Amino acid sequence: RYYDFWARAKELLSENIHNIAEEKQVPVVEASRLFDKYGGEERVSLFVDEIHLSEKGDSILADYVADEIEKFK
Repeated sequence: RYYDFWARAKELLSENIHNIAEEKQVPVVEASRLFDKYGGEERVSLFVDEIHLSEKGDSILADYVADEIEKFK
């Protein structure tokens, strides 16, 4: 049940972020699915717990966000 709650909360948060971005006419860097391609031990190494990224996860996210921001220039 915790997972169902968390999944719904993430969905609502994403909807709100996109609605506000559209209203303010600002782009959104969508990273919510970024780590879906990782599995097993590799995925585990990207997080220090169920939510917070490890140093390796932070680095992957930072590189992704930097690349996406470049597209807006």
